[in-house]
Amino acid sequence: MQRADGGLEIAMLTGWLKGSGTSQRGLESLVLAGRLDGQLRFAGCVGSGLTIAGRRAIRDALDCIARPDSPLDVKAPREIARSTHWCDPIVAVDVAYREVTGDGVLRQPSFKGVRSDVDVAEIDWPS
Repeated sequence: MQRADGGLEIAMLTGWLKGSGTSQRGLESLVLAGRLDGQLRFAGCVGSGLTIAGRRAIRDALDCIARPDSPLDVKAPREIARSTHWCDPIVAVDVAYREVTGDGVLRQPSFKGVRSDVDVAEIDWPS
């Protein structure tokens, strides 16, 4: 991932976790990734900062790029991998977060928006 202005990270979307209740038609959270040593790796999930309408709009867009298998080069944690609906890693997003854990997962991330001006090939690992 790469650092953006204002203490944000730019991450790529690699999937979503299906919503329930009022989010059933949308999604619960987005699955994030970044590159480390050329490998696409899991960097956490973000659900905070998404409105109901935003969840539905992003879900509709991700349905168009869905895929049957993980695009990650390094497997995501089992509890995430078994319930993730995967997509091609072609969408960049801004995510604010509190810190990065020792294994590179974003802690307390909050979705800030989609970045159509960013080439996902340039997204590195969280710093």
